[in-house]
Amino acid sequence: MVQDDLVSLEQAVKEKIQLLGQRLSQRLVNDGSHGYQGSSIACRCGGSMKFVQHRPKDVHTVFGWIKVKRAYYYCPDCGGSSVMARRRYMRLSRDAPRT
Repeated sequence: MVQDDLVSLEQAVKEKIQLLGQRLSQRLVNDGSHGYQGSSIACRCGGSMKFVQHRPKDVHTVFGWIKVKRAYYYCPDCGGSSVMARRRYMRLSRDAPRT
């Protein structure tokens, strides 16, 4: 009987810690500029990429899924685009699922 209560208690603590970690990760990652580098940045074509909006990306962490905001830029000259993330937090693998 006591063993079952201990298992239930540990499970509840684990779930609360996971939720706390997920919320804290979400807050820390999205605190700041989100990769915003101004209203325009240089494009490879020699033109100027304009800031369009912040776009979210779902990222899986050890605490679960979080949404990361990233600055999106578009070049009207060549049609190129770029998504800028805060590199300090966004060391994503190339094969991470895209959203």
